[in-house]
Amino acid sequence: MVRTGANSYLQWDFDNPASAFGTPYGTPSWKKFGLQQKITGFSISNSKKTLSELYSIKPTDYAYGKQTGSISVDFVLSSPWILGLLFGAPTSVSSSGSASASHTYNAVANDSTVRTSTLEMGFQGQTANLTRKLSGCTLNSLSISAAVDDMVNASADFSYAKEQQPTASFSASSATDLMNFPYTFAHGLFKWKGNTSDSLATQTEIQSMDISFSQNSELLFGMNSHFAVGAYRQLFDITGKFQLSLKDKSFITNIMEQIKQDSGTTNDTRSHAQLELFFTNKGTGNGLKTIKITCDGIGIDSHSTSGLEPNEPVFEDISWQIKNAVIVAQTATTNAEPKGS
Repeated sequence: MVRTGANSYLQWDFDNPASAFGTPYGTPSWKKFGLQQKITGFSISNSKKTLSELYSIKPTDYAYGKQTGSISVDFVLSSPWILGLLFGAPTSVSSSGSASASHTYNAVANDSTVRTSTLEMGFQGQTANLTRKLSGCTLNSLSISAAVDDMVNASADFSYAKEQQPTASFSASSATDLMNFPYTFAHGLFKWKGNTSDSLATQTEIQSMDISFSQNSELLFGMNSHFAVGAYRQLFDITGKFQLSLKDKSFITNIMEQIKQDSGTTNDTRSHAQLELFFTNKGTGNGLKTIKITCDGIGIDSHSTSGLEPNEPVFEDISWQIKNAVIVAQTATTNAEPKGS
């Protein structure tokens, strides 16, 4: 009988930074990425080399080089923990009384290290079970998007350093979602500040918004092993776009000001533009769960207008890149980031 996704699970945990590269904790704290998670791509390559020789048109033998693998996961955003694979461990964690714990993530400018994870996929086969464990997983990119009448969807793309030998075990008690709350478009707010004298103001009639984090990580290989021995990150690239109803000249003014010489005016968007993405379950006390992404150093890449035709709504689309993002997540769980021991 054919098997479906109902016969599988996927879970992950941070690797142990006190051990060798890609080493999981002895007792992992397994987590789901989010609700409705699914694997959209999963591949491994041993970099096969084909050898041939004179006086033959047939391959003579094969040799094998680097083992490289990749896995892509889509899910509905419900918890902030995956952000720790981009920004590192929280720079601060605080709580007060019965309020939710606040975790602050902020990338360090001169830190090229990559925080890795271990992923485990289990499958109940027709004749035997299968469990694959991926070590030294580096999160190459994470995209978060929201649109009217949709969920807050996320997509994560990983490369991994080593795959362990598969086993026939299967965890009947795989990880559950720690937050168990799906953010939707109705739980999102978008704020924008174009000038120094302005305050961050909530933008209404937003149709869609997305943000993508790419740390451009690379696996490092060495002699005497087919497997990666380390990883490093390059330019931390944060880009995004949003669409909203065209109301006035504000955004087109911002992009026109960017190509002027720096005059020191408050309209110099190159220095002063900010935006904020805010997701909340609208709870109270320790039931409050939020993710706030504050971005500064914005460069508007492009502006486009659509709907300038009879009887259609008129929208403007703005694409941007930022220099820095600070993320503050409030959770109703524990003061500590959930990880193994």
